[in-house]
Amino acid sequence: MNDHCEGIPQGMIPLVPITSLVEILPRPELVYPAEAQAKKIQGKIQVEVTISTAGIPVTAVSQNGPIVLRIAAENWQLKRRFKPPVFEGLVQPVKVVNNVTFAIQ
Repeated sequence: MNDHCEGIPQGMIPLVPITSLVEILPRPELVYPAEAQAKKIQGKIQVEVTISTAGIPVTAVSQNGPIVLRIAAENWQLKRRFKPPVFEGLVQPVKVVNNVTFAIQ
């Protein structure tokens, strides 16, 4: 599978604000795991996402929080789609850090 990031060392992919990307809508639904809801587990999960030149997330790695919420946050991030990211005038892969909040309603 060509993920439009191959051959580029992870350390060379620039970190940009998520607000610099244009998301293609509709945004996928964030699924709050039933297990977490039942146990009243909530929180903000920080996820580092690598976005390919095609605007497709190719990696999502959570930085904190309960594992059940980390998995859900990573899966949600991988389902999102963006316009091809532009950094310094070039379409290239980028990394973003995004917070995903799970809260009991």
